[in-house]
Amino acid sequence: MKKNSIKIGLSVILGFVVAASSVAQTINSSYFIDGSFDKHLLNPALTPERGYISLPVLGGYSLTLNSNVGLSNFLYESKTNPGMLTTFMSSEIDKNRFMQSLPDVSQIDMALDMELLTLGFKAFGGFNTISMSMKNRETISIPQQMFGFMKASLSDGNYLIEDVNVNSVTYLETSLGHSHKITDNLTVGAKLKFLTGVAYADANINQLKANVSEQSWVVNANVEMRATATGVTITKITSEEGEIEEIEAEVLYQGASSTGFAFDMGALYDMSDLVDGLSVSASVTDIGGITWKDMVVGKTKNQDIVFDGFDSYDVLGGHDDEIDEIGQFEDDFQNMIKLYEAPSETQKINIGATVRVGAEYTLPFADWISVGELFTYRMGLRKYTESRTSLVLSPTRWFDLSGNVAFTSTYGTVLGFVVNLHPAGFNLFLASDGIKATLNPQMIPVSEFGTNILMGIKIPVGKRLY
Repeated sequence: MKKNSIKIGLSVILGFVVAASSVAQTINSSYFIDGSFDKHLLNPALTPERGYISLPVLGGYSLTLNSNVGLSNFLYESKTNPGMLTTFMSSEIDKNRFMQSLPDVSQIDMALDMELLTLGFKAFGGFNTISMSMKNRETISIPQQMFGFMKASLSDGNYLIEDVNVNSVTYLETSLGHSHKITDNLTVGAKLKFLTGVAYADANINQLKANVSEQSWVVNANVEMRATATGVTITKITSEEGEIEEIEAEVLYQGASSTGFAFDMGALYDMSDLVDGLSVSASVTDIGGITWKDMVVGKTKNQDIVFDGFDSYDVLGGHDDEIDEIGQFEDDFQNMIKLYEAPSETQKINIGATVRVGAEYTLPFADWISVGELFTYRMGLRKYTESRTSLVLSPTRWFDLSGNVAFTSTYGTVLGFVVNLHPAGFNLFLASDGIKATLNPQMIPVSEFGTNILMGIKIPVGKRLY
């Protein structure tokens, strides 16, 4: 057995902000690719051209990172130490200049989908899939007012900050899917998913009221934190007043305790009887969630706390200086927001359903060219809409190429692509829904950042189904 002792409180939020600048989702660009073996993830009615097996881990790896802020929002060249950088908290940095560089809400999203095993085969009058994958989602949302408060002047007066959130979830998904042709024109599909929770953490500043004056900083915060992990016993260490000071996590290697179910459903309709080359489709995926058990819960009390304010955090030196500043950053938050022990909870958390509606038109005079329009709406903690227009070229039966443009609700206009090689016995694919980034030499985003990529290798099996 192994023990770890970790600090908690709103330092959790700071750890994410410092460590992350990034969310993965299934690649929408592959929706209209006939040779794709992954499109059933978007709509269970969409049938691959052959049966297949995936290589463990290498079968499919999807990573998505999105942020509407970057390094340049928080690090600046020092005026007193030319050639060196300092943080936005430095007294050198003008508050108005800093605030104008920020969006109304700074959003950072990251997700990872990794296939562990996938099998597709024809049986029971249709096409079937069996798969297991690991999924991770990280989301951060911080309103502009929070950063303004951190740089508050002694004469600033009152602040009201709401809806600061950090959320992290990791789970295993085991699924069984089936698509079935009902008529010559209509194909329907469904997928049942068994979900095994690995780890969950959620920290929320529901509301923070502060009065900043020359006499004192008085803060009253409504904050909640929840965390749990499968196979781990979490023990809270509290003061005599009930304030949570530390958490000890003991790994017991026990069975899964947090589980749940979800399902997908979809349909594809060939409208060639009305318009030659036209098909329409729709799906809803990830309907359901995980019941997380034995959640450690910490909450603030309705009390005023006198706070000394934030330090300037002039990070100008080497690695040791950076560690010291981050530690002080955490301490400042813990002094301002005090979490107290609350009863443990069991809570069902939905994984976030996604609705997709698509239409594809294959040119009657060139059946290797098609255009498609896909509308996506994602529900849940981070709502998202997208309209993606694709041009798909399939010059041979074993090669597909697609370029597309998407208009998104959160990250503006992005360009995507798909390259898919699928001769008999081998499938290699690379796809992205969009890459939007300005990177420094260390490959760290310096401004708003958006990218996702799907890559993998699969082994097609058997004859073509169409």
